[in-house]
Amino acid sequence: MNATRPSRLGLKGNRGSALLAVMCFATVLVLALTTFQALCNQTLKTSNRNAQSTHAIELAELGMETAVWSRTNAKWTTAAGGIGDWTISSGTASITLSGANYNFSNGATGSVAISVTNYNVTTYTYGTTQTYPTSVATVTATITLADGSTVARQLKATLKKTEPVANAVAALTTTNGASTYGGTVTMYSGGSSVDSYSSSVEAAKTPTPFPATPTTDYAAIVMASTTVTMQSSATINGYIATAPNGSNAVSLSYTTGASGSKLKGPSTSATLNIDTTRQTTSPYQNAFDVTAPTSGTALSAPTGTVYLGAYNSRTVYLASAGSLYIDSGTFIIDGKDVNGDGVDDATDINSDGVINSSDYKNDVVIVVSSYLQVYPAGGNIIIRNGGSLKLLVAGSFIVHTGGIDNQTKLPKNLSIIGTGSTSSGASSYIYSPTKFYGTVYTPRQDFTFYGYNAASEFFGAMVGSNVYIYPLSSSNLKVHYDKDLATEVFRDVTTPYVVQGGTLKEYDVATGTEL
Repeated sequence: MNATRPSRLGLKGNRGSALLAVMCFATVLVLALTTFQALCNQTLKTSNRNAQSTHAIELAELGMETAVWSRTNAKWTTAAGGIGDWTISSGTASITLSGANYNFSNGATGSVAISVTNYNVTTYTYGTTQTYPTSVATVTATITLADGSTVARQLKATLKKTEPVANAVAALTTTNGASTYGGTVTMYSGGSSVDSYSSSVEAAKTPTPFPATPTTDYAAIVMASTTVTMQSSATINGYIATAPNGSNAVSLSYTTGASGSKLKGPSTSATLNIDTTRQTTSPYQNAFDVTAPTSGTALSAPTGTVYLGAYNSRTVYLASAGSLYIDSGTFIIDGKDVNGDGVDDATDINSDGVINSSDYKNDVVIVVSSYLQVYPAGGNIIIRNGGSLKLLVAGSFIVHTGGIDNQTKLPKNLSIIGTGSTSSGASSYIYSPTKFYGTVYTPRQDFTFYGYNAASEFFGAMVGSNVYIYPLSSSNLKVHYDKDLATEVFRDVTTPYVVQGGTLKEYDVATGTEL
């Protein structure tokens, strides 16, 4: 009997099946590798686009900084020191920046298009809020990749003038050559206090605006670039902000005990003298330059009653003798008596035939190139009927015993501004036996506010090199910070443009909708 021999055809079939299996596996492997390669390539492209998108938003932020700088410095041409020559159309300045400085790696090239509305409008408006016009900056940054595709990001923001008064009380360290000076706030014993209120809220109260006791809160900031000193019975209803001391804490010295000083907020325990949660080591207050007018009508001290008013164009009065002493006679600053004849009548109205707030836009400005003294032995300054006064004083000043009567009771309507450019150690004073409504901005000289009695109060804000709050005769001196000043711009204080809080937003480049 013979053994069965394997079929040659069967062996060939087995080998064919194995080869087919190998080929199928290889095909699957190739497909998998191809898919993986495509996935890796797409991931690389996506990663690159994401990286370039980040570069685009960084470029847009750079463009926004450029817009703010150009608006502040009004530099719209290369010849004026700007970044290039902007294209001007219908009050809007536009420019596109590109070149090697704006390019990135992997062959990506960048450009940034910037536009600024109201690019050169500087008209100051006097009214409910004294303002400069705002601008809108639109910045579109585009990154072009090596394959020709693009990534774009767009930012928009409103640009506004910086307000110079950010604190209730502020003391700044300034320089005079190689020397530094100032930076301390001292609240002396006797019952001095600082709190905050809103003058617009008090003005709107019915039936009697500006009641004797304002509604106060705990938003006042006492700021010093070095040290705040609170002596016995001094109280701050709000916050303090100083540079850190050696222990990285605020520089605050104070008395404690039953009659000790208090730093508190609305929820501070009555048994706690110094609430450390109301302290910060991030003080902020700039010493901006002041631009005093150099021409105007010569002015001497009044011998009788002199009415000063402003109508449409700004009225500037210059002291003829450098120093101005008002110790007899009276200046009356009258917002309705725009022609200064002492009568509020039809000769004061605009061409519309109606006396209204739009007729009284401007401040009266008295520029004193040396020393100012207002000492009411029969003479003073009275601000009434919505009038507004700026006193620009190059030297020191003394305002004695109610010498300036701001009858509008709005601190924004009276500003005493120091125009000195260096710290001289000069000291200025206000002695008040009654309520004083105004703003003092003298960052390069000392300022002291004295009280005489229980009626002594300060409504507004004060900025100096060193600031002293000094009760006299148990005056229980109160300082009330007007929070409305935080939105006020002083025309003669040269402040930069900044991005208005809450307005910096990103927009879809294609649709223009906010993201």
